[in-house]
Amino acid sequence: MRTLMVRSALETRVRPYGLTRGRTAPKHRLRPESLLQTGAPCDQSAPEERAAIELCNRPRSVAEISATLQLPLQVTKVIVSDLVDRGALDLTVPPEAAQNSPQVMEAVLAGLRTKWKL
Repeated sequence: MRTLMVRSALETRVRPYGLTRGRTAPKHRLRPESLLQTGAPCDQSAPEERAAIELCNRPRSVAEISATLQLPLQVTKVIVSDLVDRGALDLTVPPEAAQNSPQVMEAVLAGLRTKWKL
């Protein structure tokens, strides 16, 4: 099993606004539970983009990607939104009923607690 070798923004000394080129909002409406999966191959330049694409070899939520890459959620949204624009990631938005479901939110919270051992 391959291990992702991703440095957090603090380790690489790159400020979050540097990763997003100063942008603070994604082009796509992304929720923490929005699912992304690898799409068409494309050239990526940033290590965070390569890591996000590698993570999405199976469906992953924006929250999972953010936690794994150790990046703020909003920064992750901008990065993955760019990848969706380039076709490198496919976006699946859950139906409206699922978006407001307490079960979905509990599952996301449980995943984050497991990831961060809270």
